[in-house]
Amino acid sequence: MTGTAKTEEKEFLKMFKMPVIEVPTNLPNIRVDLPIQAFATLRGKWQYVREEVEYMFQLGRPVLVGTTSVESSEYLSDLLKSRNIPHNVLNARPKYAAREAEIIAQAGRKHAITISTNMAGRGTDIILGGNPKMLAKEIVEDNVLPFLSHDTPDVETEGESTSHKVIISVSF
Repeated sequence: MTGTAKTEEKEFLKMFKMPVIEVPTNLPNIRVDLPIQAFATLRGKWQYVREEVEYMFQLGRPVLVGTTSVESSEYLSDLLKSRNIPHNVLNARPKYAAREAEIIAQAGRKHAITISTNMAGRGTDIILGGNPKMLAKEIVEDNVLPFLSHDTPDVETEGESTSHKVIISVSF
């Protein structure tokens, strides 16, 4: 079962000799499909995408930009970097693929911008607000572990027992 087979109905019939049966959704679709916009140049298109991403970022809305190639994802990444807009890239390059689960888990957070090729994150749900387990992991890694990793100085006492206690809170 898949939510994307209807558009590929002819291919399913040709390749697998299987018909596609459409099952109605449980809830009505709330997505608004806006008109297609065409640009005379690729540069104009990517400038417009950069402006839209920047606008959504200023509103705090999470943004997922789908691209069709590694080169396109990196071109848009460079445009966003030039405007100091923080973002994550997911494409076939190993430096990005290694963090795929983490990036997707947080792609729904406020101000999150994710640029992805169509190879990344297949079959993965993006949770609006971010994934709580990954958020907790991030808080611990960024705020708790650095504190705990500092060496505790040894205290010499004359035969007395000593103790050491670290007290933390998950809210900062």
